This record gives sequence, C-alpha cells and structure tokens, in this order.
Amino acid sequence: MAVICDDLIASNVDKPGIESVVAIMEGFMDFCQENPLYSEVLLDYFSLIRSITEDDKKLTDAMKESNYFPKVQALHNYPFKLTAKEIQRGIDDKSISERVEPMVATLYGWTAAVGFVKISAASGSNTSSIFNVRMSDLRKTNLEMQRRLLESYG
Repeated sequence: MAVICDDLIASNVDKPGIESVVAIMEGFMDFCQENPLYSEVLLDYFSLIRSITEDDKKLTDAMKESNYFPKVQALHNYPFKLTAKEIQRGIDDKSISERVEPMVATLYGWTAAVGFVKISAASGSNTSSIFNVRMSDLRKTNLEMQRRLLESYG
C-alpha cells in the first residue's frame, strides 16, 4: 500500500491537495477490494497497538527484541502519515478547509474506506448490491462525501 500511496501522490503532485487525498482513498479502496485480507490485517494491527498502549505487559519480549515489529509499525503508519501530509498540502493550497485537522481527517477517511471494504466484502463481489445499493454507487458516494467534508468542514 505504501508504494501505491507514493505513486498516487506523485501522479497528483501538480494538482490541488484534495485531489491527492481523494486519489489515496480511492487507491486504498481499490487495493483492499483486490486484497481483502489487508483491511483485516490493518484492523488487527490497530487492535494490537491499542492493547499494547493500554497494557504494555502485552508487548512481549519477542516483540520488543524483534527487528520486524518496528518495521511493521512504520509500514502500517506510512500511508496515514502521507495522507495527513497531503491534507495539510490541501489546507495550504486552500483546496481543503483550514478547519480540518489533518490526522483526524485522515483517520476518518480511512475508517470510511475500511467500512466500504467490509460492506463490499459482505456483498460478495464488486458488482453485487447490498440493500439494493450497488457497490459502485456506494464507492462513488463515499469518495464524494469525503471530498465535500474536506472542502467545507465547519
């Protein structure tokens, strides 16, 4: 996902920040639809981090000594940091409301995208519908609502 984010940002570098942010969200939804276990791994990662934060006794010695745990953390955090940075770029170029807090908006957008991925997975395929709503319509609405929120927050 990190490479996809880098590519999306590079392809939108000459456009307003909001275009890059929406492209990242769209890329994340596409990636998760093509790789459905990724959203599960992401949620499992958040559960692990939350449980470690609440009780650091759950951070095993093996995890503390592992060369891989910090790498996994950095890998999972990278898309969030990039998205927040692009939101700030959008605030700076006035394509995103100055009242938006970049990391809060990042987490909100990612939770909306993960929700879409979960519903999409429950529908059985990208062309199926759930509650008589086509996944393509839900995807389009999700992206449009994110855009509107970023543009006019507050």
